[in-house]
Amino acid sequence: GDIPLIGSAFRHKDATESERELIIFITPHILREDFAKEYKEAFIKQPIIREQNIPQDRLNHINSALSNFKSSGN
Repeated sequence: GDIPLIGSAFRHKDATESERELIIFITPHILREDFAKEYKEAFIKQPIIREQNIPQDRLNHINSALSNFKSSGN
């Protein structure tokens, strides 16, 4: 839950005392401009939110954080 903007999507509260760790590996890639444009267009067309099945309360929190981030000029 410590990742800026998207951390709340991975935060979880549970009544048990067990600890878990979520590890996400991110690999950056440099894309040619023409390929990047095609990839972006294909990515936008995908129904990402529905496929990820993000609960509505978490989705609202993410959207709020993104709105605050955009309005702060970052």
